Amino acid sequence: MKYLKRLIEYRLEKYLKIFGAVLVEGPRGCGKSTTCLKFSKSNILFNPLSAQNITEEKLSTFLTGTYPRLIDEWQLIPFAWDFAKNIIDKKNGKGLFIFCGSVIKEYDYKMHTGALRIGKLQMNTLTISELEKSSKEVNFNLIFNNDYVISGKKKISETEIAEIIIRGGWPSFINLSTIEINISLNSYIKSIVQQDFKQILNSPSDERIKALIISLARNISCPVSNTLLMNESIIINSNQTLQKYLDILQRIFVINYLETWKLHVRSSVQIRNSPKYYFIDPSIAAAALNIKNPETLINDKNTFGLFFENLVIKELKTYADLIDAEIYYFRDNTGFEIDCIMEFKDETWAAFEIKLGSEKGIVEGIKNLKSLKNKIEITKYMKCRGNFIITCAGKSYIKDGIKIISLNHLYFNP
Repeated sequence: MKYLKRLIEYRLEKYLKIFGAVLVEGPRGCGKSTTCLKFSKSNILFNPLSAQNITEEKLSTFLTGTYPRLIDEWQLIPFAWDFAKNIIDKKNGKGLFIFCGSVIKEYDYKMHTGALRIGKLQMNTLTISELEKSSKEVNFNLIFNNDYVISGKKKISETEIAEIIIRGGWPSFINLSTIEINISLNSYIKSIVQQDFKQILNSPSDERIKALIISLARNISCPVSNTLLMNESIIINSNQTLQKYLDILQRIFVINYLETWKLHVRSSVQIRNSPKYYFIDPSIAAAALNIKNPETLINDKNTFGLFFENLVIKELKTYADLIDAEIYYFRDNTGFEIDCIMEFKDETWAAFEIKLGSEKGIVEGIKNLKSLKNKIEITKYMKCRGNFIITCAGKSYIKDGIKIISLNHLYFNP
């Protein structure tokens, strides 16, 4: 299978020169091991069976090899972390280890956090540009520059976007048929329920986990309360249990959530605090709801719009990571909402609306972005680096000062 160059490679190469080790986390099957193998000179690949036989006394043998040494699924051998940290301290070296993991490890007081020694990166599923489906007409790394010309003409159909949503950005799925992908994704969800959860929680309820995943899929890209999720899941009747399950779904990279952007709003504006949940890849939600073909999405524009929003947020999250930015969303008590706020380290920011691309939708997006000025303190608004609308298909251009970009035109060039 052809290797597809990954955006995270830019940061991984940089981090190996800065830190003694680099931890690359992300969903199972997103391509972490394949990419990290390209940067390693030796490796040890753990699995649940092999991990059972490894003791602290034997570990030194497994960590010995040419550097950088890849330690895959390291969370199965938690004491490997401290052992590697001690080697880093002793050698005072850079780029000695690459850790890969599909679970965010919960550090106890006995474990070293890795601060100053181990750099952390998150890898996501393939973006449209990584899938080689981008026309590469708009460089994300330059769109915040006032003098950068936004222009893109290559078209992509709604059917193609819907197919990308359903197929997902999984490297191993590229040559599979739609039927094969649906079978694979259902198997993926089954393994989340029956295996991944049990790496963290001893006796979870399979029925409750599956019901929660389906409820989250129904409410994809929408602000949702715990009460609503419990009502829809039915068999989850405890807020404590629900929150525990939501936390685990984040730790095993099934969902992300956006917090509301609260900084520097006018005193008269009341912010809603319900988070928005997004799937790490919208294909998981599609499979959970048994959406098997693009026509099912396209024929329901509301659902298509919500799934497209999840796809765009996934892409923006990947790009934001590359430029050390964070993403949020904005919603007040009147229902006014901006789909994504990207905030940079210097406290400058940019606003994004996500629309399928109809003229009506674009007009609405422009109106919302211009109205945001009335919600934010003037000193903060002056730090805005741009207002954008990401569309499903069509041209990329500037209208009324708003940069309108078709998703299939985006790429990243540092």
